[in-house]
Amino acid sequence: MSAGMKKTKNSFVLIELILVILLVSVIAGLSSPRFRNSFTSLKLKDTCFNIVKLANYAQEMAIVERVNYKMTFNSQSGQFYLSRAKDSQKVFSLPKGFSFSTSANPLEVFFYPDGRLKAQELKVTANNGEARLINFKSFGSKFEIKSVN
Repeated sequence: MSAGMKKTKNSFVLIELILVILLVSVIAGLSSPRFRNSFTSLKLKDTCFNIVKLANYAQEMAIVERVNYKMTFNSQSGQFYLSRAKDSQKVFSLPKGFSFSTSANPLEVFFYPDGRLKAQELKVTANNGEARLINFKSFGSKFEIKSVN
């Protein structure tokens, strides 16, 4: 090797590492709110899905046991209850930051032994303003979950 030849560079300079870390930090900072909203959306969808599954359970149990069941939604406390005719009730709560909107407070959905129920609507709203509307329909119809803007 002659005295005039330079050695090849095999490592990163500190400024290059700082620039890469800065770039990654900016990208993470810009995408963070988007991920937070996606998580809230998924949580809202899951909450509505669980309410519908509980309503399906109540309707099926009313038919099988030949006893009335009732779901009560209290918008002030953010809780909903499933009870069997003249029995104790099971209490469920909405996730933190979620709320109900109903036409009546408390909203009561009755499930009768013949599969009937009075059609009702329940609006579940997340803290970011996104909402879903649950339609409780009579026997033979699926309960619907619709996005509300």
